[in-house]
Amino acid sequence: MRIPRTVLASAALAALLAPAAAWGHASVVRTEPADGAVLARSPARVLVVFDDVVRAGPGNAAIRNGGASVLAGGAHVLGAKTLVIPLRRGLADGDYSVRWSVVSDDGHLESGVLAFAVGVGRAPPVAGLSPQTTGPTADSVGARWLLFAGVLGAVGIALFTFVARPREQERIPIVVSTAAVLAALGAAQEIHRVGLSTRDGKALGVGFVVALVAASLGAAATLDRRALRPALVVALPLAVVPSLAGHALDPGLARVNVVADVLHVLSAAGWIGVLVGLVAIRGAELRRAGALALVSVAVLGVTGVTRASFELTGPAQLWQTAYGRALLVKAGLLLGALALGLLLRRRAQQRAGVELAVAAALLVAVSVLVGLRPGRNVAPARSVAQASQHSRPPLGRGGAGRTVDRVGADAADPAIPAYFTVTLDRHTLLPRVLHMTASAHFMTETYLGFNEPRAIRPPR
Repeated sequence: MRIPRTVLASAALAALLAPAAAWGHASVVRTEPADGAVLARSPARVLVVFDDVVRAGPGNAAIRNGGASVLAGGAHVLGAKTLVIPLRRGLADGDYSVRWSVVSDDGHLESGVLAFAVGVGRAPPVAGLSPQTTGPTADSVGARWLLFAGVLGAVGIALFTFVARPREQERIPIVVSTAAVLAALGAAQEIHRVGLSTRDGKALGVGFVVALVAASLGAAATLDRRALRPALVVALPLAVVPSLAGHALDPGLARVNVVADVLHVLSAAGWIGVLVGLVAIRGAELRRAGALALVSVAVLGVTGVTRASFELTGPAQLWQTAYGRALLVKAGLLLGALALGLLLRRRAQQRAGVELAVAAALLVAVSVLVGLRPGRNVAPARSVAQASQHSRPPLGRGGAGRTVDRVGADAADPAIPAYFTVTLDRHTLLPRVLHMTASAHFMTETYLGFNEPRAIRPPR
């Protein structure tokens, strides 16, 4: 019995819907001083507050524009979510630039810059530093590819062995041990990059240990077949590693994400396991292998829709964001596999080999995808930017890295003005600092002298 043709079509459809488990990003809540601030006195340090747990990353710097470093020590994290960059005491009047760099709790490198000036009356400063490169790199993509290939291979061959029950089992120990070694290598490289202090690093550390145990038992099974079943059982928990390290556990998301993500990885592993089993293992029950493939792609589609509903805010993000475009590349690769599979539909083993080769290329796209900012993280910043462009009052002034709008308002008495100075983040246009200046009007009924004059001038 050949595996039904609908298996590959269903897998392609699932890839169109499924965003894959993505690593998340910590976002800046505020900085002290604010970007573009003009200060009367020299600050002792720069604080960058995030909405998630972070650790200090590489490349933190602080300079006087056009001059030397003004760092007073290494950057460190205070209270898990605040990056502290110490500065030298008594900075002279002038413009200064700071580059901050952190590794978020789920392993992403995040970086940005801000500028501040010391000296009353100075113009808003322009940053003289550039952020660190934070997108996917060849090293990070390679490490993730090893991790994903190893996890899907080890878990997949375990599922294939338990479900399809192949008569020939001599190659199974070699397959499971090789896949587990790949997973351990990928996990080790990622741990070296993100450290063990993050959630990502801790999950990968556990995965590294489990992969080593599975690899050791698989190697032992080449000598003693009794070690094979324990090796396969130990390999199965590797399916939860990408979910615990990735986006599904981001703060504020429903925990159904974690369940959907684990099932997504398990179903992808089931599909990969059938392909590896048909290529490398003989004597499998094809009816059972076909059932495993069908169930796997069905679950892959359902969990893909669930994950996509949390990662994307609408279909337009498929072409408007880098994350969406990576999804389209992923889907295109599987559609290519569908076309090749149809050409080779009468040769099951060759067809599985071709699909497996395309799956290897597909994992490259997935390894890039998990390093990109999901659509749900891009949408808020874009919405704020568009709203600001349409609603910004004509009264105001701005500079590089700073936008200041002044609005006169008083809810109690329109005759008494109140002026608001708003500092916006130049990258996201989110409000960072709000100052209000208003004339006093307390105890007006009895002590009018305390309330003179009843007018103020806008801040300069």
